[in-house]
Amino acid sequence: MPRKIVPDSQLALLPGYQVDPQGRGYYFDSPTGRCLIMGAMPGDECHDQERWGMINISKCEDAIVRENGRPQLIPIDAGLKQNFSAYEFDQSWVDAMTVERRDQPVIFVVGADGAHLIDGTHRLRRRIQDGCTEARAFLMAPTILRAMRVRLLRQQKDGDWKQEGGVSDEALDREILAATEMAKHVVRSRN
Repeated sequence: MPRKIVPDSQLALLPGYQVDPQGRGYYFDSPTGRCLIMGAMPGDECHDQERWGMINISKCEDAIVRENGRPQLIPIDAGLKQNFSAYEFDQSWVDAMTVERRDQPVIFVVGADGAHLIDGTHRLRRRIQDGCTEARAFLMAPTILRAMRVRLLRQQKDGDWKQEGGVSDEALDREILAATEMAKHVVRSRN
């Protein structure tokens, strides 16, 4: 489904809302205790991804700009369609989309088992609907997973913080290590 970007003014209404002084996220009080969202700041565009949990699309876009990324053309084939076939989408968004929006690049991140679409489900569905055979895409290396992940931590009675959302550090390390070899085959070199 389309992501909702919560503006800072609405987050400020949360009980106990406080921006992390180190810029890593923000705190708030919930009925079950103090929470910390790490890896996202107010206004960031985030998406819940099946494999890695909540991811920060804004951080991916920042990395693309910072690294002067250029999209590559990928075929819209059976494999690509299978990649995002289970993703929810809103057909009215697809139908109302302009051609300019349809033609903007999508974003994939390379995982241990191949590339995973993290942004652009509606654009790809519109391209398929319009009979397009290719799409422009940014293929992000697996190391971006460290910077783009969003985690929910809840403060425990003893004062320690326990992660409740997102992949663990250990699982993320395993994924990145396994994905590094896969990335050599799917991410275009800078030459």
